[in-house]
Amino acid sequence: MPSIITARFDMLDEELERINESGADLLHIDVYPFLLGAYLYSELSALNMGLLLVDFIKRRTRIPIDLHLSIDTDLKFVKKCVKLGADRIIIHPEVLEEPDAIIDYLISEGVGVGLGVTISSDLTHVERRKNRVDEVVLVAVNANFGGRVRFEEACRKLKKLRKICGEEVDIAIDGGVNTLTAPKFVESGANVLVVGKSIFRSNDYRKAVEELRRVAETTLKK
Repeated sequence: MPSIITARFDMLDEELERINESGADLLHIDVYPFLLGAYLYSELSALNMGLLLVDFIKRRTRIPIDLHLSIDTDLKFVKKCVKLGADRIIIHPEVLEEPDAIIDYLISEGVGVGLGVTISSDLTHVERRKNRVDEVVLVAVNANFGGRVRFEEACRKLKKLRKICGEEVDIAIDGGVNTLTAPKFVESGANVLVVGKSIFRSNDYRKAVEELRRVAETTLKK
């Protein structure tokens, strides 16, 4: 699943054309406050930018959108995301006032439900809601365009998540995914790979997607 945040935004039309031809199953969009130089964009700015990005991308691709809201959001904003066509929405329940109201709404609308967790997250939020969600996304790096991957900690967390969720829930890993790390992530319990630089820094997006898929499938067969 390509993570659009690592795409070149100065040529996003072209990037989306290449992703459309890559054979990717899903397209991952992150929405969170971020640093640009010394300036911290507010959550309000992040929300507005997130809506614009979802709208722009949805008009240019038929690939299902996996929208990751790494912000303190609310039901009103989530409804806007659904209206724009997000196919699955990931929230971080520990930072929200009414996460279950959002989950109830998404289920009623037939939109996929995901929970976001970090390396340091308390997994009781996942345990309480595991029967109501489609996906759990583990963020293995600090936010903002890639950071240091906490590889061993991520693998341990993936094993815990798979044990909690069983086989009915998708477990995604976001951060540091490439052909070298993918086998270990898959062995640890991930069945969805959120991929940034390994796709968007390659010369051939289809080849990059196919190689990652091949590595993951080979690992699962062992």
